[in-house]
Amino acid sequence: MKFNLKFIPYTIRNTLVLGIILIIVSSIVGFLVIKKVKIYRELSAEKSKLELRLTEIDQILPDNEGEKRITEALRLLDEKQRSQEKIVTKEDFPTDTYEYLIGLSNRGPGRQKFDFEIENTGTQVGEFSSNHYLIKGAGHIRKLVDFINEIERQTRLYTLENLNIFSQSVIRRDTVFFTFDLKSYFSSNGLDLEKIPYKNLDKENIKYNPFFPRIHPIYMKKSDKYLINIDAAKMISLTKDMVILQYNGQMKVLKHGDRVMFGKLYRIDWKKQIAIFKINKIGITETKILYLK
Repeated sequence: MKFNLKFIPYTIRNTLVLGIILIIVSSIVGFLVIKKVKIYRELSAEKSKLELRLTEIDQILPDNEGEKRITEALRLLDEKQRSQEKIVTKEDFPTDTYEYLIGLSNRGPGRQKFDFEIENTGTQVGEFSSNHYLIKGAGHIRKLVDFINEIERQTRLYTLENLNIFSQSVIRRDTVFFTFDLKSYFSSNGLDLEKIPYKNLDKENIKYNPFFPRIHPIYMKKSDKYLINIDAAKMISLTKDMVILQYNGQMKVLKHGDRVMFGKLYRIDWKKQIAIFKINKIGITETKILYLK
């Protein structure tokens, strides 16, 4: 009997595909983490041998020149061990991770606020243990990017999964909601928390919020309501440098680049006797032309 995917409902088929992808991604992450742990343990074993050798030499020949060489080799090995991209800690309690995240959120200007929830603890993943936390909150997109960058690139080994980001509102266009799963990894052969240094990382420059919808409902800034509404204005005169409008029973003068409601005066065409405005109400810039009447 042949098995035909065509007869499987789309929801079940998509679930099967997503399940297979999840298994593959989890396997890759597990492999990379195990590899890091193996490198760290090899360095730890080499370091222990050098420390033992140094003790033996110190007991036999305390003034021997070989002690200096081994001490220097031990120092270089210690630096190499610390310079590993990721380091597994000896233990991780929820309070440890919470305080660590607070420290990361305070690095740089401002502070990323977040809620911290414990999903489960002590899960065995290969040769090490793992704690699972849920992080969620809201904040400025630039601060969130810095926060995630710190978690991903600092020395302590965490994996950040299932990241969800979405814009909060049209009014607060630089503010986003976020949720993500955070998993810590630790082992009895890991390094003590206080021995893991912080890295000084460069900040990412985010010029705008990529999660803010480009097309959105009409939103008027507070400052815009005091500006001229081109839809309700009439042009009564113009020169090469200025436009004179009649608006709400008053005479208003605009020059190139002056702001109006939802936009600005873009250009004056003296030959055609028109004023060209660029207006953006819903995320799409439109051209509005006023003719001399």
